[in-house]
Formats: sequence, C-alpha cells, structure tokens
Amino acid sequence: MNNATANEIIKRIKEKRIEKGLSYQQLADITKMSKSTLQRYETGEIENIPLHRLEVLANALGCTPAYLMGWEDEAGDILQGEIIKGRRLALGFSQEEVAEYVGVDVETIEKWETERFLSCDGKLLNKLLEILKTSLFFIAGLTSSRQEDTLHCKAAIPDKCIEAVEEMQLLQSFRSLDEEGKNKVLSYIEDIAPKHKTDK
Repeated sequence: MNNATANEIIKRIKEKRIEKGLSYQQLADITKMSKSTLQRYETGEIENIPLHRLEVLANALGCTPAYLMGWEDEAGDILQGEIIKGRRLALGFSQEEVAEYVGVDVETIEKWETERFLSCDGKLLNKLLEILKTSLFFIAGLTSSRQEDTLHCKAAIPDKCIEAVEEMQLLQSFRSLDEEGKNKVLSYIEDIAPKHKTDK
C-alpha cells in the first residue's frame, strides 16, 4: 500500500469515527478489534490494514471499504433497499403489484425496500429484476439509472446472474462474521480450494 493510499485511509477512518461520535472504545466494541489496534490504525503506526478488517471498519462506520480506500467520494451508505424502492416508484408500480409478480407477500417487499443488503432466493431476485426492468449491477449500486435505461434490460436474466447473487449472499454472510469466524472460513477455503501448480 503506498503512502498516499495509507494516509487517505487513516484520514477517512478518523473522520468517519468522529462524524459518528464514536470513541475508540465504542468502535472497538462494535468491531471486536482492540482499542489499541484501532488507535494504531488512525495514527498510521499500522499502515497495512487487512482487507477483512477494512470491511468490518467500513460497516461499523456506515460507509463502504471503497470509500475508506479513497475510491469513492461519497461516504453515504449503499442501501440496496432504497435503490429497489426508487426503481419501483420510477416505473409506477405499487408494492402489491411487485409482490404479486414476484410471488411473495407485500411485507416481504417492504422488508426488501429497507434492507442495506438484499438477501433473497436467486429465483425471487430474478423475478424482481424482471419487473423492475433492471440488473443486479443496478441494485448493487454499480450502475446509474441512466445507464440502466440505455442498456434496455430485458426480462430474461442469465443463469450467471443467479450465480452472482449466490456469491454476493456468501460474501454478505462472510462480512457478518467476527474476525475469528472470518479467519476460520479463510483457513477452510485454503484447505479445500484446488491448488494451482506453479511448476513449469
């Protein structure tokens, strides 16, 4: 990590912690990291913050890892529920109409429209994307509504999209783990993942 990136991370962590009104101890309680480690991150004594810790910090500070890294200018939460609701309203659909099309009750639609990370069965998400005439990329906040309209998204969502949803759900489950849990998962993945031969 270069010094410019490290300095930006230090600055943004501190700014977000102060903005949220959190003491080091409060942030330590939320993240399950030690108070001294957090202080060392903010002072730059520890320059290389592991990615999984950066994700935990971002969640605790109400922003994204990309924001802390300086890749995004806005620190606002990416609320997938708000994106879904906005798209529904832009198309003039009621919650009842969306619920009927997707095959769920209205309470489920209400829940989806308030979630930070949308979590649902891949087939249900496929139906939701169909009626909203949008893509997983838009719901994830990776494309704008103008880009979506330009793409003229079709009803049929490829199987790879469902695979991507499943991967996103796995990632969200991973993010919800504490540091010990994440280390166990990473260790298990190393044990079962195919080994790539480097010999020529």
